[in-house]
Amino acid sequence: MPVRKLNPNLPRKRVVREPSCACCPGCGGDLRAMGEDSDEMLDLVAQAWQVDGDRSTQVQLPDLR
Repeated sequence: MPVRKLNPNLPRKRVVREPSCACCPGCGGDLRAMGEDSDEMLDLVAQAWQVDGDRSTQVQLPDLR
């Protein structure tokens, strides 16, 4: 099924998911943001259309590129 942009006038609910820890579980080094993934899904809530957004931060150790 082709992906289409959702109408920007629809109400939106944003969910931002951050890592539970700002340090590497393996070595304990500090993590930094390297980008993010986001998507939207059309949902019918209480007989009204709403766009649900979901964004996850991607992290890595600073000295890895």
